[in-house]
Amino acid sequence: MSEKVGNWEKYFEYSKETLANEEVRLNNLDEKATKFIGVTTILVALLGILFSTLFKSFTFSNSFIEYLSIGFLILGVTLLLSSVVFSLQALRLKETIRMPLDKQTDALFFQSTMEDVYIKLIKSIQVSYNSFREVAELKVKKLEIAFNELLGSIFFIVSGLILFFIR
Repeated sequence: MSEKVGNWEKYFEYSKETLANEEVRLNNLDEKATKFIGVTTILVALLGILFSTLFKSFTFSNSFIEYLSIGFLILGVTLLLSSVVFSLQALRLKETIRMPLDKQTDALFFQSTMEDVYIKLIKSIQVSYNSFREVAELKVKKLEIAFNELLGSIFFIVSGLILFFIR
């Protein structure tokens, strides 16, 4: 095997390893999204229990603080549910790249030099890698939005509860 083919083989192995690492990153992002959905689901359930307990004995007094309290609580719950939606969207994003296995692939292996084979395989891996990177970036953006909305929801819910109790 010539030195040039050996270099292409090393680059091919490096490319495969890089692609595998990116796939691991995507799977880790999926795990984070799943955990995030679990936490927010528990929060929604706890808030449901809390609100049902609080509002059983609620009497409307038509004060500004009461309206503000209810508005904050509604906004907080809306942001919390929006956070769940964004984390579900992050989880939904999945890219599956399939390597071709057809007559064109046969021709690549049996009618080309090893150098050409490595070059074409590396280019195929690069396309897959770039696709994985794009999906990973979208997942990260969706999870960041979900986290920020979760923080906002916590702020508004806590503020609404404080206002509710001081009314």
